[in-house]
Amino acid sequence: MSLQKLLNIISSSEYTPSIRSSAAITLGNSLQNNAVALSRVRKLFGTATKDVVLHPLLTSLLKNQDVILNRRLMFAISRTVRIHNGKQDFVALNGLGILEKVYATTNDLPLRGKIAAFLQDEFLDMEMREMDVKSGGKSGSQNVIKLKDDLSGWCDVLQSHLVERKNGEGDGDLDSEVKVLVTLKALKGRYGDECKANPELERWLGGEKERVRKEDDDGEWIKVPLEEVEHVFFGATA
Repeated sequence: MSLQKLLNIISSSEYTPSIRSSAAITLGNSLQNNAVALSRVRKLFGTATKDVVLHPLLTSLLKNQDVILNRRLMFAISRTVRIHNGKQDFVALNGLGILEKVYATTNDLPLRGKIAAFLQDEFLDMEMREMDVKSGGKSGSQNVIKLKDDLSGWCDVLQSHLVERKNGEGDGDLDSEVKVLVTLKALKGRYGDECKANPELERWLGGEKERVRKEDDDGEWIKVPLEEVEHVFFGATA
């Protein structure tokens, strides 16, 4: 199935969410770790890649209400930004603003986790490295890019929704919680004093650490990011 056909299915409400989800997964898988495919997409659409590929994905994510479809759309977006100049195109389309709206309005914790991980992987980790796929090449080279982005507002967004999570046993989605904590730590590292602690953050972290101590199943994988966030916001931990 052609790329254009996949995009038509993804962006059309005439298809069921299940079919659109399958198309989004197919699109994402076709581009994942595939430098040749990424190069071909850019070569095929050129400067129109922004409007032909990224725009319909972002629009669908913003308008759609189906939980599974939105998770699949987020996966597809995370792959398409790897197209050469994809991050610049994403920012130009107000992709960060769209993700913030989706994050704030969804109650799906796994989707929030995927959005947080996307911010960390594509815009915060290793000074925003983007795969620079040369036309016709079989491999890409990593170049540091500087975009006119500002993720500082995400510091408040992530904290506001994090402290709403209950500290009760078995509550929430721990995988998404870890992703949010890791991204929050990275935001604090980048923006310093501009990333101020939510008034409820210290209380929530304390409650979550206490819950973790009572639940052996969580282990270090959740304890470590909790302590790291506590450290960057409030200093040394016991």
